[in-house]
Parts: sequence; structure tokens; C-alpha cells
Amino acid sequence: MGSWSYQDASLEDLVIMVKGFIDMTILASGYQSSGRLAHWDSQNIKNALHLALFLEHVMKDLSSSDDYRDSLEELDAALCGMISNPYFPQGLAHFSSKVLCKVSEFMLEHLISVFPLRDEHLKSLLTANVEMDYHMHPKTDSRSLNEIFETLMFNTSKNPVNNENFFLREESLNSSPNSSPSGQADDSIRCPFSLFTAQALERRQQSVSLISSAETGLDILSSGLRDLYVREDDDALTVKVNQTTNFIRK
Repeated sequence: MGSWSYQDASLEDLVIMVKGFIDMTILASGYQSSGRLAHWDSQNIKNALHLALFLEHVMKDLSSSDDYRDSLEELDAALCGMISNPYFPQGLAHFSSKVLCKVSEFMLEHLISVFPLRDEHLKSLLTANVEMDYHMHPKTDSRSLNEIFETLMFNTSKNPVNNENFFLREESLNSSPNSSPSGQADDSIRCPFSLFTAQALERRQQSVSLISSAETGLDILSSGLRDLYVREDDDALTVKVNQTTNFIRK
């Protein structure tokens, strides 16, 4: 571990933060280790997303310079050692440094995939996403919440978000104002958290609708097959009765 050269965090501290993130991800599945429901409020969701943003920032730094190549290899080795532990959750066995590059999406996907998706959980998730987008934008201080929300909704429906660098760290958003190609200030508001969540919820709803349609189709097919077998049995019984009656008459 002598080749670690990243100054903002030691390898040991980074591994501890990753382990903490893994624990949060397990809770994001909707249940505690005891089997009880895990309750997420908007503040805890924001805490998890802030940790995810920091990990993404670290991975961006480590991947942006050849000077950190050895540090990145050490981190990969530490992650492999963590995952190889027999007590590591098998559902997260694919966790790697590549996942760390987009752990905001990773966390949101787990929070959205929780089953059942209770109203209280959904409200906390949406509140946290809107607040994250609201506070990360440099121009929110001079505008009312209604103005921000209207602009946010407009851009969510109009502008697709590039998955590359989908989430930017709060400091980078606050340190440099948005600019249009012409160099003039851009009044649009990036809303990556809200947009990602809205799209993921839409995909979930579509999946539920497809499953519901498939169940309806199977019910119709099953009902039709039952009716067919009943008719065939009735026809067979009628034939047997007629044959028996004809035999007696003879």
C-alpha cells in the first residue's frame, strides 16, 4: 500500500467510506438485516447521495491522471478483497471501481427498486431528489422555489440528460456558472437526480404494466382452455350416453 498517492483521502479512509456505502445500499433494498422494513427519510437519502457524489469525485480524479494509476490499482485490489469476503452480500458481488464511477445512479436504482414501493418512501425519495437538484444549482438563491420548480419540470420533460457525467459534484456546480455555447448565461437548470428518478420510475411502471398485461393474457388463455376442456368432456359424455342408449334399445 506504499504506492497510494491520492492526497484528498487515504486508501483506508476510502475503503471505510465504500463499506459504509455498501451498508446504505443494503438498506436501500427496503429491509434491515433483521428483516424489518428500512425507513428512509429525505435527509438520509440526501446523505447517501452526497457520499455517492464524493466517491464519484474521487474516481474521476483517480481516472483522470496517469499519476494515480497505481492508486487506482490499489483501490481495485482492496475492493476485490472486500468482495471476496464470504460475508459480503452476494447480490452486490459485481461491485467494482467501475460501479464507483456512477454510484449515484447505483444508489438511486436501489432506492427506486424497493418492493413494495410505499407512498412514504416515494415521497421521501422525490423530495430528496428535488432538493439535491435545487441546492446544487448556482442560481437558486435569487429565484423563488416556484420558479425553480417550473423550470425544473420544463427541462425534465424537454431535455434528455447525457449519462456520461450524469451527476456532477456539488462543488463543481457551485464554483462555475452554467454557460451557453455563445458564452452567455444559461438560465436552464440541470436536474439529473429528478430526471434519472423520473425515468427509472417510468421504466418500473412500464414493467409493472407489462406484467399486468401478461397476467391478464394468461388468465384469458387459462379460462379459454378450461371452457374448451369442459365442452370436450360434455361432448364425450353425450356420445357415451347416446351409445349406451342405442345399445339398450337393441
